[in-house]
Amino acid sequence: MSKYTCFDVSVKDHVAHVVMNRPDEFNTMTRLFWKELPEVVKELDKNAHTKLIDKKCDWIIANDVSKNDRGFNSDYNEVTIHYKKNKNKEKLSYKKKSEISEQIVDKKHFKHYMLKEIYDQPK
Repeated sequence: MSKYTCFDVSVKDHVAHVVMNRPDEFNTMTRLFWKELPEVVKELDKNAHTKLIDKKCDWIIANDVSKNDRGFNSDYNEVTIHYKKNKNKEKLSYKKKSEISEQIVDKKHFKHYMLKEIYDQPK
C-alpha cells in the first residue's frame, strides 16, 4: 500500500513510476496533491544514489517537477547532478533549459569532473 493518498509510487527496472491514484475524484490537483508531490520527488531524489550504483553510472541528472515555474510546460528548469564519487551532488540553479543543457555538456564541466576523478583516486 502506498504511503501517499494522491499517488502510487513504484520503481521497476530502475525507473520510477508515479501514478495519480484518485480516479473517483478525477485525479484533481487538490492541496493534498501539491503537498504530496514534493514529498514524492524528495523520496525519489534520496534514491538517486542507489540508482546510480545499480545502473553503474558515474552520474545521474534529476529535475524537481514539484514547482510550477519549472520542468514540464516551462522553458525553465533546475536540476541536481548526483555523482557516484563520494555521493556528491551539484545543483544547477533555476535558468532556461537551453542554458542548463549547455552547462551540462560544457567541456569545462566534464573536464572538472573527470580531473577530480583522476586526482581523487587512491594512490
